[in-house]
Amino acid sequence: MRAIFFNSIKALCSIWESGKMVFDILAQSSKFSIDYTEDQCIPANIMDYDFIVVNYHYTTNNWINKNVVLSIGKPSYCIVTEVGLNHNNLFCATPQIFDHYIFLDPTIPENKNVHAFPRPLDIIDYAELTKTASNTADTEISMDNTVVIGSFGMGTPGKAWHEIVRAVCNEFDTAIIKFNIVKGKFVPDIMFYKEITLLQKLCKPILQNKPGIKLIVTHDVMDKTELVKWCSYNTINCFFYDRYKIGYHAGLCAVTDQAILSGKPLLTTGDPTFRHITKYIKPYPEQSIREAIANTGGDVAKLCDAWAPSKFLAKFESCLLG
Repeated sequence: MRAIFFNSIKALCSIWESGKMVFDILAQSSKFSIDYTEDQCIPANIMDYDFIVVNYHYTTNNWINKNVVLSIGKPSYCIVTEVGLNHNNLFCATPQIFDHYIFLDPTIPENKNVHAFPRPLDIIDYAELTKTASNTADTEISMDNTVVIGSFGMGTPGKAWHEIVRAVCNEFDTAIIKFNIVKGKFVPDIMFYKEITLLQKLCKPILQNKPGIKLIVTHDVMDKTELVKWCSYNTINCFFYDRYKIGYHAGLCAVTDQAILSGKPLLTTGDPTFRHITKYIKPYPEQSIREAIANTGGDVAKLCDAWAPSKFLAKFESCLLG
Protein backbone atom coordinates (compact mmCIF):
# COMPACT_ATOMS: atom_id res chain seq x y z
CA MET A 1 0.00 0.00 0.00
CA ARG A 2 1.08 3.55 -0.68
CA ALA A 3 -0.02 6.78 0.99
CA ILE A 4 0.65 10.50 0.86
CA PHE A 5 0.87 12.75 3.93
CA PHE A 6 -0.30 16.35 3.62
CA ASN A 7 1.30 18.63 6.21
CA SER A 8 1.12 22.38 6.66
CA ILE A 9 4.02 24.54 5.45
CA LYS A 10 7.13 24.28 7.62
CA ALA A 11 7.16 26.92 10.34
CA LEU A 12 7.94 27.47 14.00
CA CYS A 13 4.49 26.12 14.77
CA SER A 14 3.21 23.28 16.96
CA ILE A 15 0.76 22.18 14.24
CA TRP A 16 3.54 21.64 11.69
CA GLU A 17 5.74 20.03 14.36
CA SER A 18 2.98 17.58 15.34
CA GLY A 19 2.39 16.67 11.71
CA LYS A 20 6.06 16.05 11.00
CA MET A 21 6.33 14.00 14.17
CA VAL A 22 3.44 11.77 13.06
CA PHE A 23 4.82 11.41 9.53
CA ASP A 24 8.28 10.39 10.77
CA ILE A 25 6.65 7.58 12.75
CA LEU A 26 4.36 6.41 9.94
CA ALA A 27 7.35 6.37 7.60
CA GLN A 28 8.78 3.51 9.68
CA SER A 29 5.98 1.15 8.63
CA SER A 30 6.78 -2.08 6.78
CA LYS A 31 3.11 -2.48 5.81
CA PHE A 32 2.77 0.63 3.67
CA SER A 33 4.96 3.35 2.16
CA ILE A 34 4.15 7.01 2.60
CA ASP A 35 5.24 10.15 0.76
CA TYR A 36 5.28 13.64 2.23
CA THR A 37 4.20 17.02 0.92
CA GLU A 38 3.72 20.55 2.20
CA ASP A 39 2.44 21.74 -1.18
CA GLN A 40 -1.01 23.28 -0.93
CA CYS A 41 -2.40 21.47 -3.95
CA ILE A 42 -3.36 17.99 -5.08
CA PRO A 43 -0.35 16.26 -6.70
CA ALA A 44 -0.67 15.20 -10.32
CA ASN A 45 -0.03 11.55 -9.37
CA ILE A 46 -2.71 11.38 -6.66
CA MET A 47 -4.25 8.27 -8.26
CA ASP A 48 -1.03 6.38 -7.45
CA TYR A 49 -1.94 6.42 -3.76
CA ASP A 50 -4.19 4.04 -1.85
CA PHE A 51 -5.02 6.45 0.99
CA ILE A 52 -4.22 9.94 2.23
CA VAL A 53 -3.24 11.29 5.65
CA VAL A 54 -3.94 14.96 6.38
CA ASN A 55 -2.53 16.94 9.28
CA TYR A 56 -5.48 19.32 9.29
CA HIS A 57 -5.81 22.60 11.11
CA TYR A 58 -8.07 25.45 10.10
CA THR A 59 -5.33 28.05 10.57
CA THR A 60 -2.58 26.40 8.53
CA ASN A 61 -3.96 24.20 5.76
CA ASN A 62 -7.65 24.95 5.37
CA TRP A 63 -7.26 24.65 1.60
CA ILE A 64 -8.17 21.01 2.17
CA ASN A 65 -11.96 21.16 2.17
CA LYS A 66 -14.83 18.81 1.39
CA ASN A 67 -14.52 19.29 -2.35
CA VAL A 68 -10.80 18.53 -2.28
CA VAL A 69 -11.31 15.32 -0.29
CA LEU A 70 -14.16 14.22 -2.58
CA SER A 71 -12.12 14.95 -5.69
CA ILE A 72 -9.24 12.82 -4.41
CA GLY A 73 -11.63 9.96 -3.74
CA LYS A 74 -9.28 7.93 -1.56
CA PRO A 75 -9.74 6.70 2.03
CA SER A 76 -8.73 9.62 4.23
CA TYR A 77 -7.17 9.83 7.69
CA CYS A 78 -7.13 13.17 9.47
CA ILE A 79 -4.66 14.02 12.24
CA VAL A 80 -6.53 16.12 14.82
CA THR A 81 -4.57 18.28 17.26
CA GLU A 82 -7.29 20.74 18.31
CA VAL A 83 -9.68 18.63 20.38
CA GLY A 84 -12.76 20.02 22.11
CA LEU A 85 -12.89 19.44 25.86
CA ASN A 86 -16.53 18.47 25.68
CA HIS A 87 -16.74 14.96 24.29
CA ASN A 88 -19.91 16.03 22.45
CA ASN A 89 -17.85 18.62 20.61
CA LEU A 90 -14.67 16.80 19.65
CA PHE A 91 -14.81 18.32 16.18
CA CYS A 92 -14.76 21.92 17.39
CA ALA A 93 -11.99 22.82 14.94
CA THR A 94 -12.10 20.00 12.40
CA PRO A 95 -14.62 19.52 9.57
CA GLN A 96 -16.25 16.11 9.39
CA ILE A 97 -15.17 15.42 5.82
CA PHE A 98 -12.68 12.59 6.37
CA ASP A 99 -13.16 8.85 6.77
CA HIS A 100 -11.11 8.44 9.94
CA TYR A 101 -9.86 10.80 12.64
CA ILE A 102 -6.61 10.25 14.51
CA PHE A 103 -7.09 12.38 17.61
CA LEU A 104 -3.80 13.11 19.36
CA ASP A 105 -5.55 12.79 22.70
CA PRO A 106 -5.57 9.41 24.49
CA THR A 107 -8.37 10.55 26.83
CA ILE A 108 -11.25 10.73 24.33
CA PRO A 109 -13.90 8.01 23.69
CA GLU A 110 -13.46 6.02 20.48
CA ASN A 111 -15.85 4.74 17.85
CA LYS A 112 -15.50 3.19 14.39
CA ASN A 113 -13.93 6.30 12.84
CA VAL A 114 -12.69 8.22 15.89
CA HIS A 115 -9.42 6.89 17.25
CA ALA A 116 -7.73 8.06 20.47
CA PHE A 117 -3.95 8.15 20.08
CA PRO A 118 -1.28 9.34 22.49
CA ARG A 119 0.92 12.23 21.44
CA PRO A 120 3.71 10.25 19.78
CA LEU A 121 7.14 11.12 21.06
CA ASP A 122 9.79 12.07 18.55
CA ILE A 123 12.43 9.72 17.23
CA ILE A 124 15.52 11.32 18.78
CA ASP A 125 19.20 10.66 18.20
CA TYR A 126 20.17 10.11 21.82
CA ALA A 127 23.86 10.15 20.92
CA GLU A 128 23.45 13.88 20.36
CA LEU A 129 22.39 14.32 23.98
CA THR A 130 25.75 13.14 25.28
CA LYS A 131 27.76 15.78 23.46
CA THR A 132 29.35 18.58 25.45
CA ALA A 133 27.08 21.58 25.92
CA SER A 134 27.95 24.51 23.70
CA ASN A 135 25.82 27.03 25.57
CA THR A 136 27.88 28.85 28.21
CA ALA A 137 25.03 29.25 30.66
CA ASP A 138 24.11 25.57 30.41
CA THR A 139 27.73 24.51 30.86
CA GLU A 140 27.98 26.64 33.97
CA ILE A 141 24.76 25.25 35.38
CA SER A 142 25.64 21.64 34.65
CA MET A 143 28.79 21.98 36.80
CA ASP A 144 26.89 23.27 39.81
CA ASN A 145 24.64 21.46 42.32
CA THR A 146 22.10 24.29 42.30
CA VAL A 147 18.54 23.22 41.55
CA VAL A 148 17.62 24.27 37.99
CA ILE A 149 13.96 24.72 37.07
CA GLY A 150 13.35 24.94 33.33
CA SER A 151 10.39 25.88 31.16
CA PHE A 152 10.00 26.81 27.50
CA GLY A 153 7.44 27.59 24.84
CA MET A 154 6.03 30.28 22.63
CA GLY A 155 5.21 33.74 23.93
CA THR A 156 1.43 33.42 24.02
CA PRO A 157 -1.15 34.06 26.77
CA GLY A 158 -2.03 31.55 29.46
CA LYS A 159 1.47 30.23 30.18
CA ALA A 160 1.65 31.77 33.70
CA TRP A 161 5.45 31.86 33.73
CA HIS A 162 5.38 34.04 36.85
CA GLU A 163 3.63 31.29 38.81
CA ILE A 164 6.66 29.06 38.32
CA VAL A 165 8.81 31.86 39.72
CA ARG A 166 6.43 32.27 42.65
CA ALA A 167 6.47 28.55 43.43
CA VAL A 168 10.27 28.39 43.25
CA CYS A 169 10.58 31.38 45.60
CA ASN A 170 8.18 29.74 48.03
CA GLU A 171 10.13 26.47 48.10
CA PHE A 172 13.78 27.45 47.64
CA ASP A 173 16.25 30.07 48.81
CA THR A 174 18.76 29.23 46.09
CA ALA A 175 17.82 28.13 42.58
CA ILE A 176 18.18 28.95 38.90
CA ILE A 177 15.07 29.40 36.77
CA LYS A 178 15.50 29.13 32.99
CA PHE A 179 12.78 30.23 30.58
CA ASN A 180 13.31 29.91 26.84
CA ILE A 181 10.47 31.83 25.17
CA VAL A 182 10.31 32.08 21.38
CA LYS A 183 8.06 33.88 18.93
CA GLY A 184 6.26 31.38 16.72
CA LYS A 185 5.49 32.10 13.08
CA PHE A 186 1.80 32.64 13.78
CA VAL A 187 2.31 34.65 16.98
CA PRO A 188 1.79 38.39 16.36
CA ASP A 189 4.70 40.62 17.39
CA ILE A 190 2.48 42.66 19.70
CA MET A 191 1.35 39.51 21.54
CA PHE A 192 4.89 38.20 21.99
CA TYR A 193 6.33 41.46 23.32
CA LYS A 194 3.32 41.98 25.55
CA GLU A 195 3.89 38.57 27.15
CA ILE A 196 7.60 39.23 27.69
CA THR A 197 6.86 42.63 29.24
CA LEU A 198 4.18 41.09 31.47
CA LEU A 199 6.59 38.37 32.59
CA GLN A 200 9.18 40.96 33.63
CA LYS A 201 6.57 43.05 35.43
CA LEU A 202 5.07 40.14 37.38
CA CYS A 203 8.38 38.49 38.30
CA LYS A 204 10.18 41.57 39.60
CA PRO A 205 8.26 41.87 42.92
CA ILE A 206 8.31 38.09 43.42
CA LEU A 207 12.09 37.95 43.13
CA GLN A 208 12.98 41.12 45.04
CA ASN A 209 13.38 39.39 48.41
CA LYS A 210 15.06 36.28 47.02
CA PRO A 211 18.64 37.21 46.06
CA GLY A 212 19.64 33.56 45.82
CA ILE A 213 17.23 32.85 42.98
CA LYS A 214 18.37 33.74 39.47
CA LEU A 215 15.98 34.06 36.52
CA ILE A 216 17.42 33.58 33.01
CA VAL A 217 15.15 34.36 30.05
CA THR A 218 16.37 33.43 26.57
CA HIS A 219 14.76 33.37 23.13
CA ASP A 220 16.77 30.70 21.34
CA VAL A 221 15.20 28.77 18.46
CA MET A 222 16.26 25.13 18.86
CA ASP A 223 15.57 21.96 16.93
CA LYS A 224 14.03 19.07 18.79
CA THR A 225 17.27 17.34 19.70
CA GLU A 226 18.70 20.60 21.01
CA LEU A 227 15.54 21.20 23.00
CA VAL A 228 15.63 17.73 24.55
CA LYS A 229 19.26 18.37 25.45
CA TRP A 230 18.31 21.75 26.95
CA CYS A 231 15.66 20.03 29.09
CA SER A 232 18.14 17.39 30.19
CA TYR A 233 20.31 20.04 31.88
CA ASN A 234 17.46 20.99 34.20
CA THR A 235 16.71 19.38 37.54
CA ILE A 236 13.03 19.54 36.62
CA ASN A 237 10.91 20.98 33.81
CA CYS A 238 7.74 22.81 34.83
CA PHE A 239 4.71 24.08 32.92
CA PHE A 240 2.16 26.01 34.95
CA TYR A 241 -0.40 26.93 32.28
CA ASP A 242 -3.77 28.45 33.18
CA ARG A 243 -5.18 28.60 29.65
CA TYR A 244 -8.59 27.34 30.73
CA LYS A 245 -9.06 30.51 32.78
CA ILE A 246 -8.65 32.70 29.71
CA GLY A 247 -11.06 30.69 27.59
CA TYR A 248 -8.72 28.30 25.79
CA HIS A 249 -10.73 25.10 26.03
CA ALA A 250 -9.38 22.91 23.22
CA GLY A 251 -6.35 20.84 22.40
CA LEU A 252 -3.53 19.23 24.32
CA CYS A 253 -0.30 21.03 25.01
CA ALA A 254 2.60 19.80 22.87
CA VAL A 255 5.32 21.56 24.84
CA THR A 256 5.84 18.66 27.24
CA ASP A 257 6.99 16.27 24.49
CA GLN A 258 10.67 17.20 24.58
CA ALA A 259 10.63 17.53 28.36
CA ILE A 260 9.40 13.94 28.61
CA LEU A 261 12.03 12.72 26.15
CA SER A 262 14.75 14.27 28.31
CA GLY A 263 13.83 11.81 31.08
CA LYS A 264 14.01 14.50 33.76
CA PRO A 265 11.32 15.07 36.42
CA LEU A 266 8.23 16.92 35.21
CA LEU A 267 5.50 19.01 36.81
CA THR A 268 2.45 20.65 35.25
CA THR A 269 -0.67 22.29 36.54
CA GLY A 270 -4.05 20.59 36.34
CA ASP A 271 -5.11 22.79 33.40
CA PRO A 272 -7.12 20.60 30.99
CA THR A 273 -4.49 21.13 28.30
CA PHE A 274 -2.33 18.73 30.37
CA ARG A 275 -5.06 16.09 30.84
CA HIS A 276 -2.85 13.54 29.07
CA ILE A 277 -0.07 14.20 31.61
CA THR A 278 -2.06 14.33 34.85
CA LYS A 279 -3.17 10.74 34.30
CA TYR A 280 0.42 9.84 35.16
CA ILE A 281 1.75 12.76 37.22
CA LYS A 282 -0.06 14.51 40.07
CA PRO A 283 -0.21 18.21 39.17
CA TYR A 284 0.91 21.34 41.00
CA PRO A 285 -0.08 22.37 43.65
CA GLU A 286 -1.21 18.86 44.63
CA GLN A 287 2.49 18.15 44.75
CA SER A 288 5.28 20.68 45.18
CA ILE A 289 8.29 21.18 42.96
CA ARG A 290 10.47 19.48 45.57
CA GLU A 291 8.12 16.49 45.67
CA ALA A 292 8.03 16.28 41.88
CA ILE A 293 11.84 16.32 41.71
CA ALA A 294 11.89 13.36 44.09
CA ASN A 295 8.93 11.41 42.70
CA THR A 296 8.25 11.93 38.99
CA GLY A 297 11.31 10.43 37.28
CA GLY A 298 9.63 7.01 37.16
CA ASP A 299 6.38 8.54 35.92
CA VAL A 300 8.22 10.20 33.04
CA ALA A 301 9.71 6.81 32.13
CA LYS A 302 6.18 5.35 32.03
CA LEU A 303 5.10 8.13 29.68
CA CYS A 304 8.03 7.41 27.38
CA ASP A 305 6.97 3.78 27.21
CA ALA A 306 3.23 4.45 26.76
CA TRP A 307 3.84 6.99 23.98
CA ALA A 308 6.61 5.15 22.20
CA PRO A 309 6.63 5.63 18.39
CA SER A 310 6.33 1.87 17.87
CA LYS A 311 3.03 1.77 19.78
CA PHE A 312 1.65 4.72 17.82
CA LEU A 313 2.56 3.03 14.54
CA ALA A 314 1.09 -0.33 15.60
CA LYS A 315 -2.23 1.31 16.45
CA PHE A 316 -2.35 3.22 13.15
CA GLU A 317 -1.65 0.03 11.21
CA SER A 318 -4.46 -1.67 13.14
CA CYS A 319 -6.87 1.14 12.22
CA LEU A 320 -5.76 0.96 8.60
CA LEU A 321 -5.76 -2.79 8.11
CA GLY A 322 -8.39 -3.83 10.65
